[in-house]
Amino acid sequence: MAAHIKFFLQSALDLLYPPHCESCQKPGRLLCRHCVKRLRRIHPPYCSVCSLPVIGRISENFICMNCRRRKFHFHFAVCGYEANDVVRRLIHGFKYHGISRLELLLSQLIFRAWRDERVAVLPPEILVPVPLHPSRERERGFNQARRLAESLSRQTGIPCGSLLKKTVSTEPQALLNRRQRRQNLRGAFILRHNKPLDGMSVMLVDDVLTTGSTLEECSKTLLAGGARAVSAITVARA
Repeated sequence: MAAHIKFFLQSALDLLYPPHCESCQKPGRLLCRHCVKRLRRIHPPYCSVCSLPVIGRISENFICMNCRRRKFHFHFAVCGYEANDVVRRLIHGFKYHGISRLELLLSQLIFRAWRDERVAVLPPEILVPVPLHPSRERERGFNQARRLAESLSRQTGIPCGSLLKKTVSTEPQALLNRRQRRQNLRGAFILRHNKPLDGMSVMLVDDVLTTGSTLEECSKTLLAGGARAVSAITVARA
């Protein structure tokens, strides 16, 4: 209930006060022309697993050293934009300050990522948001990944289901290095109600991919629960 009230109040404020650029604070638009130009779409060449952009002439099947070394359980993660300062401000404003008008903008950005050709190669049968621990979700008022997944579901017609539950209240990933991130999340996710996935192709949805540790732990849980394949999609790649 508190989350709905917070969202309603923010929407009312949006009507009372004209939008300003959520990146540079320039009045007049949600994202000014200058900041729109600074958005960096991820185009080939990139790592075919984690979407890390690379420079130079690289084959379409290029896999970065990190993905070769770790061998993730998800087939690939489609990421729409490089996580530069503009994109980070947009995600931070929505995620931590509940700025409701940013939900539509970020939903548009993740839908553009959906057009990646890898999605057509392994089309998902269900979209699954990366869960927050219940205490973190109560504190924040909502789960940004679920909002993005629900929006993507409406735009694509692919059903959305909160099939995962986070049972361990872990340290914030942003405060940890690569090795600590992996250790921090081990055993943190379970399937809700032990619901079998019956060989389904699942796509995880989240806001940012950094090291891939969160998506990896979620993928292992989904595959152990009967998923045939797991992919992922995020707004940004850090």
